[in-house]
Amino acid sequence: MIHPDAVLTSISPAVGLGLVAIRPLPKGTLIWVHDALDRILTPQAMASLPSQFAALKARFTYRNQNGYYVLAWEDARFMNHSCDSNCALTPFN
Repeated sequence: MIHPDAVLTSISPAVGLGLVAIRPLPKGTLIWVHDALDRILTPQAMASLPSQFAALKARFTYRNQNGYYVLAWEDARFMNHSCDSNCALTPFN
């Protein structure tokens, strides 16, 4: 589940869509929490998907601490990489 103060917007033509905060969020604020609708895929399941999904897999999944791929079902999949990040992933079970 994505934080209510994070909204989907156009970042740039090169980047596409991304999430931004519409107000300052205090340090330690949870921005996204894994929920039951998010997909957890094993490396084998990812490899077995048809090749036409390759670009989507690369863009919209990340690997968790167990080596599984996570695909968020809602706007969290648009969280962007940052070279100067001000948030971090919190492990979940």
